[in-house]
Amino acid sequence: MVLIVVAAVLAAGCATSTSQNNTANNNSAQQLPIANAGADQKVKAGSVVSLNGSGSNAPRGGTLTYDWSLSSVPKNSTAHLVNQTSNHAAFTPDKAGTYIVSLVVTDSTGAKSVPDMTNITAISGERVATKLTDIQSSKTDNLYLGDQVVTTGRLVDADGNGIPNQIITFRSIAHVPLFGSRDVSPGSVTTDSTGAFRKVNDPVSSNGAPSFISTVTVEGWIEYAGNDVYQPTSTNHHQVTVHLTAPPSS
Repeated sequence: MVLIVVAAVLAAGCATSTSQNNTANNNSAQQLPIANAGADQKVKAGSVVSLNGSGSNAPRGGTLTYDWSLSSVPKNSTAHLVNQTSNHAAFTPDKAGTYIVSLVVTDSTGAKSVPDMTNITAISGERVATKLTDIQSSKTDNLYLGDQVVTTGRLVDADGNGIPNQIITFRSIAHVPLFGSRDVSPGSVTTDSTGAFRKVNDPVSSNGAPSFISTVTVEGWIEYAGNDVYQPTSTNHHQVTVHLTAPPSS
């Protein structure tokens, strides 16, 4: 019983000692300066990137000194930093790709921060040409009530490589006799990892059209709006005759 009590006391003493050491270590860590390299950026290659480390701070007070560095650059890049010991540094990305910039700050006691990283993504000055290809529809003309059209295709670059995770928009304008034109666009889809897409349209319906209107001409096409990397593109317009009646008996 005495041994158990002694062991318990020793264990408690060790725990207290360990707890005190951990607290001391935590307090020490909390006193280190904190580097803030700023938000990630996306820019065009050849443009100047401004880096802002003014969000860094020193819990102990005093003045911070700054040390910026390029931790990683694209292959064959010769980019270099200017004002790398200032809270505002800069560099010009000379190649498309990702540049990883590191910032370490030091306080007046000589304590250094953990490095903080920011990613700078440089894109080529000209956007990549795109094309919508391999377009196939389950029906291309003379649609009737209840018909459901499935359209597939691919978005590719100039070399035929599929472009993933891009929004493809389907456009449709219905030309209704006596009522003019109206937008009946069926929506959009996103390309998969190979640049392919598939759109299942709703079945054809009269959509409240007057009973005396039996035929509508629908003009349809597919669009890709593009972004800061890829150029926009679209297909040719295609017209289809939509009959607001049941399909003829075979």
